[in-house]
Amino acid sequence: VTVSPINHLIAYATTGGPNGIFKSTDAGNTWTALNPQYPGESANSFGYSFVATLAANGTDLYLVDADGNLLKSPDGGSSWQPLASQLYGAHAIALDPNTSEIYVADYYGLQRSADGGLTFATTLLAGLQRVVVDATGIEYAAMFTGIYFSTDAGKTLQPFPQGTVQNLHTLTVLGDQVYAGFDTQAVPFVMKLDPTGTQILYS
Repeated sequence: VTVSPINHLIAYATTGGPNGIFKSTDAGNTWTALNPQYPGESANSFGYSFVATLAANGTDLYLVDADGNLLKSPDGGSSWQPLASQLYGAHAIALDPNTSEIYVADYYGLQRSADGGLTFATTLLAGLQRVVVDATGIEYAAMFTGIYFSTDAGKTLQPFPQGTVQNLHTLTVLGDQVYAGFDTQAVPFVMKLDPTGTQILYS
């Protein structure tokens, strides 16, 4: 789910099986299906899941469709224009809020575009789970071995000192903060219930 940074009532969500992208204008109470089609679109589909993100202006919406095509909607999903293609198996997309750089994590690795999504080049090999860019342009990438950051447009990665991340569930930017959700080691504890077994007295 992507929430507009300009109007927090507006949100976008992608689904898989079947693939779809939906828009809400009332903070998620109701959703309307968008139709990311464009002239010359192929009738075939490789069946990859959709992945989308919203630019800082709150209107430019970017989507990698089931065929690995990057699409841009300049009006919040009403119309679409094709950009790059062959981004197969894309599972994360991030925008640098200060430049025209776009990052896509797909089956081949981390793809970087310096021209607004027209062309891409591989900067890192496969293995990324998530990628985000903060307000200063620092890129954060989550891999099975941990969370890393890059200050040179993804050319090199430096690890955070927290060590291995187990079962990463999310990596996201909110304001000027970056948040990661992952499993931590289980800790045993003792819990005492009342005689009925319905109330916790302490734990």
